[in-house]
Amino acid sequence: MQKTFTIQDVSDKLGLHANTLRQWETAIGLDIPRDSKNQRRYDEQTIALFEQVKGLREEEAGFKTIRMKLNLEPIVGEPVETESTGVVSENLIDAVREEVHSVISA
Repeated sequence: MQKTFTIQDVSDKLGLHANTLRQWETAIGLDIPRDSKNQRRYDEQTIALFEQVKGLREEEAGFKTIRMKLNLEPIVGEPVETESTGVVSENLIDAVREEVHSVISA
């Protein structure tokens, strides 16, 4: 059986807060297996993936770019990243576009 690690083990190994790992898990669409106590269990392959994500984040890569570089599946309804605001939902962008269009057309 493959050895697995707790979120605290991974946090310590990578020098990241456990909440950062949880956020990255969601942002790149990972489904981390859980044990019988519903605690996340990370294998060596997943830890290596997080090491790559950490390196790319240090280069200021966005999560969409990270998923593309690591050949991960896109997330349905994926947010759009902007330089000044971070992550903005596509629905908000569409709503703003419609509002601007209605103001210009009036």
